[in-house]
Amino acid sequence: MTSSSIDAPIRQYVEQIQALATKAQQGEDVASRLKQTVRDALHHFSVVVVADENECSREFSRQLNLIVDITPDSQPAYRQAMQQAASYIPKSSLK
Repeated sequence: MTSSSIDAPIRQYVEQIQALATKAQQGEDVASRLKQTVRDALHHFSVVVVADENECSREFSRQLNLIVDITPDSQPAYRQAMQQAASYIPKSSLK
């Protein structure tokens, strides 16, 4: 469970990625915006959030991967966009 000090920023970035995934499901190319959103999130976690940046990154990754797991097969582009976003989080941030 995350502390309230990191819930809001993580939720903000997850929602931005979900919005991009919706656009991907509608046929839009969102790869560069996904990558930039993940970069922005990780930067935010390292500079602004008063918490362990790796804790934030782990929770961010957990939430993205949870969405991947629950996305129905009828939304393959949405799932792929969420997987792509999760893949942009460096493994070193997840320790």
